[in-house]
Amino acid sequence: MTLGQLLKAKRWSVSRTRAQVAAAAGTTRETIAAIEADEHEPGIALTARLAHALALPITNLAAAALRTPYHRNHFDTQTPERSL
Repeated sequence: MTLGQLLKAKRWSVSRTRAQVAAAAGTTRETIAAIEADEHEPGIALTARLAHALALPITNLAAAALRTPYHRNHFDTQTPERSL
């Protein structure tokens, strides 16, 4: 389950609208929609606020974020060495 899928499932399970979750997390309804569609990667602070707004452990959201498409190749890339 991706971060967006988890967020949407939890939001539905507590009968909250995107606008309600956005207000509780200090963001916009559009941002919630983009996260649920896995089109926007929230930062750590927003992820923590979303976890709090939905009464979810932040570790659940963090684990889901690692399964989300925008992270699939993140850890496979090599950082080029800098020349001094």
